[in-house]
Parts: sequence; structure tokens; C-alpha cells
Amino acid sequence: MEREARAGFYFVGGYLCVDFVNTRHAEDGRVVEDLLRGPGDLARWLREAGILGPIEAGEAPGRWGEGEFRRAVGFRESLRGMIERVAGGGAVRPEEIEEINGVLRERPGYTQVVRSGEGFEGRFVAESGGAAGGISPVAQSAAELLAGGDLSRIKRCENPECTLHFYDTSKNRSRRWCSMAACGNVMKARAHYRRHRRQSTLS
Repeated sequence: MEREARAGFYFVGGYLCVDFVNTRHAEDGRVVEDLLRGPGDLARWLREAGILGPIEAGEAPGRWGEGEFRRAVGFRESLRGMIERVAGGGAVRPEEIEEINGVLRERPGYTQVVRSGEGFEGRFVAESGGAAGGISPVAQSAAELLAGGDLSRIKRCENPECTLHFYDTSKNRSRRWCSMAACGNVMKARAHYRRHRRQSTLS
């Protein structure tokens, strides 16, 4: 899967909930970059993720209070803890399941059929004007990952300077990078340089 950047966001996770986690880059517990700095950023992410339309995304920040935005970010952090732990071989905690179920319980809306590439897919449309309604498809994605996904396929990019996670769909579980076009090429170039330096030193 190639590293896909839309409006500054990366959609490489394979699951919407993983892409949501990838809006915050952290290393050793230290925040490197948070792409969701306010309600406007959250609305832009929801638009780029295909959850909100252009008009909805434009109107949403004015309807959302700071409390609603903080709740959405808090949900992301709960998902982050879950994804990071699972990628490290750990287990999903009961409180993380409850966070997901809590968002799902509050999601008024309906599923509609939309075109997706050559075919169609069902997409949940939230009727709630709040940020919690907007992130309900993220909670649905997390539920689908837990219920039908293979958690051993959740990985973190092997570039030590990258903090993105992804769901490895390769047949032999060989995917190592968030994107071959970005981190994969960088790491291969570095490995080539190290080999060349070693050979030069030995000759």
C-alpha cells in the first residue's frame, strides 16, 4: 500500500481507526506532531476520510464545542493505546472496548450505498451534529477490526523515525513500511549506503 497523503493526512492504515490514530505522531511518549489541533482540523480529516461532505465539513467546526473536540481526541488516544499495545504483541483492554462501544451507542444515523472504485460499499452517515457522531464510523472500524481482523497484522513502520501504524494485508505478512514509496525507499537507501561504506573500508 502506498503512502497516501490527502490534505496533510496519511491514509495508509488499512482501517479507518488506524488512520485516525495516525493523526498524532509520537516517539517514546513524546508528541512529535499532532495533526488535530482544533475542531477545524478534525472536520478536515473527516472530510478527507470520506465521512463528511464538503458542506458538512465546512459547517461542522462552528457547531462543535471544545468539549466535543476534546472527546474525539480522547477517543483517538484510547485507540492509540490499543493499537500500540496490539502492535507490540499485547492484549486489548476492557476499557478500550468500552470506549468503542460508548461511541457506537451514541451514533444516530443510517447506512447508505455509495460507489467505491469499480463497485459499491455501505457507508454510515451520522445524523448527529456533534463531533461524537462524526467519529462513529471510526468506532465502527475499530469494532470491525476487533471482530473480524487479525490483530497480529497490526504493525508499526520499521523506519525508526516514523510512528505510523498499518494493517498488513500482504499474503506472507512481509510488509515493513507505512509506504514503500516513502519510508521503504529511505531505509533501503540507507542500507545500501551502509553496505557501500563497509565494502570501501574493507577494500
